[in-house]
Amino acid sequence: MEHATISEDAASLGSDRRDPGQGHERKSGLVVAVNGSRATVAARMADLISDAEQFWSVGELVSIYGKNSRVVCLVQEMVAQDRVWDPTLNHYVHANVELLGEVIDIGGRPVFRRGVASYPALGSVVNRIRQSDLAAIYDLGDRKASIIGNLVQAQIPAAVDIDAMLRRHFAIVGTTGVGKSTSIGILLRAAIAERPNLRIVILDPHNEYSSVFRRESATVDASRFELPFWLFQFEEFLEVIYRGTPAPLDESDFLREAIADARELFCGAERGGIAKWNNRSEEGGADTPRPYRLADVLAAIDAEIGRLEPRYPRPSLRNLKHRLEALANDQNFRFMFGKAAVDSRMDFVTRSLFRLNDLGKPVTILRMAGIPSDVVNASVSVLSRLAFDLCVLHRGKQEVLVVCEEAHRYVPADHTLGFNPTRRAIARIAKEGRKYGCYLGIVTQRPAELDPTILSQCSTVFAMRLSNASDQQIMRSAIPDNAAGALEFISALNNREAIAFGEAVATAMRMTFTLQDESMLPRMSSEWEEQAAAPEEPAAAATISLPVEPRPAPKLDPKPSPFSRFQEPIAAPPYGGWRTERPAGDAPPATRDWPSSERMRR
Repeated sequence: MEHATISEDAASLGSDRRDPGQGHERKSGLVVAVNGSRATVAARMADLISDAEQFWSVGELVSIYGKNSRVVCLVQEMVAQDRVWDPTLNHYVHANVELLGEVIDIGGRPVFRRGVASYPALGSVVNRIRQSDLAAIYDLGDRKASIIGNLVQAQIPAAVDIDAMLRRHFAIVGTTGVGKSTSIGILLRAAIAERPNLRIVILDPHNEYSSVFRRESATVDASRFELPFWLFQFEEFLEVIYRGTPAPLDESDFLREAIADARELFCGAERGGIAKWNNRSEEGGADTPRPYRLADVLAAIDAEIGRLEPRYPRPSLRNLKHRLEALANDQNFRFMFGKAAVDSRMDFVTRSLFRLNDLGKPVTILRMAGIPSDVVNASVSVLSRLAFDLCVLHRGKQEVLVVCEEAHRYVPADHTLGFNPTRRAIARIAKEGRKYGCYLGIVTQRPAELDPTILSQCSTVFAMRLSNASDQQIMRSAIPDNAAGALEFISALNNREAIAFGEAVATAMRMTFTLQDESMLPRMSSEWEEQAAAPEEPAAAATISLPVEPRPAPKLDPKPSPFSRFQEPIAAPPYGGWRTERPAGDAPPATRDWPSSERMRR
């Protein structure tokens, strides 16, 4: 009898709070249990489902009506109280909900705030959330909103604060094929519209972003990508030379000195012996990104080898020289020793990599697939370091966003893996970049394999579908406690769906990114597709017949030359000798294998 009065009491308590556009037959329940973060709602089955619309399902938002506010809750679990289910009976249902925050009417306008100041009492009415309250939950208030999609619960635009998303970095996580690259395109276009002076560098390991930014980007493929060797710090250059293996101590010590000398020689510095070795200027150090010539380094090696008493073993110096020469002559490393390395111009960074003077194409896509896999980490380290140094040089007036696709490759959670300079360069952007206008965008399909320090610095996260249990646990540890229930559905998200939480959104929201045109979807580069689709032509088709102009006959000298007998054509013996003249069926001529002693006597 106590449960029989639930619908009547709920209707009488909640009728004055109904939105004008909502029907009079609103379905509701009552609070029967509550604690600091959750509540239990009891209702009849007939009160939860109607023929016109279905609500009160897992993942939906409901409101608990209090005296001065409406507590917003997320339905996490629903269970029938009767052990035996009878379709003809009106069963009792208990719904476990999570308390997200509360809506307060201020000046006739609903305002949402996180946390609950006044907890609901037992018997409080629970109704489906109003449309106005739902819009207030995700309203950014005075902050500028950029629309990137729609909410899953209702046709309400999903908005983010681009300024907060950039200044405190952001991350997009999700398994392969859920739409991470397309989502990156939507977010970056909103960032460009918000900040026209922003420069974006995308580290593209799969050559797929060129189709996403057709008009806004300049693509630097492997054939045109140049990163001069003199931009590499000493540790990065060792990684390239020795391909990840430890460098011998003698070779690395001498190379450090030779590079420092080559930098000073390029700048025209002349020093005495003691000052040259013990009072070296910072401008000429081995870790300073100043131009130098590889020929000067090789000349220093030759000079050391030619000394009467070299300070380093000659075999080590020869091995170092062979490695440097092989590196400079390897076509796979032409991006380090190309025209930009020869020109030795410092404005190469601002002109070609970050395109500071190109207002029409603020996005630079670096196709990393063409770089040898064993030096990709060193290249990413250089690019990240240059982006940070560029923003520091401009004192925050020039903003740069580095988007790191497949970030778990460069900053893995296991510190025994990866490349330490790359980890330090990306971590420096994550920790200090916002002070100088250098921002970081992380994209990964394995957040569990990403360094937790990097992920913790991303204040806004877009979590798409994740199937791995360890990846889901990482996301649960990152989301605020009052919105942890939203991640219960992360394994059941559809493509283009994401759970966004952090500084750029008002509260954690389940949203769907805007549907993009087919021409703006990511795909592999057209050059690769054409090469893969081109059929192999037969060898005969490679010969093309072209009209040949007849050559004029040579003029004959009437006077005979004394060397005319040497100008007669020489007839070479037929290939194989006896093989061409022997009649069919005859045995080959006998041959003699001379003993070694007899050959020596002869």
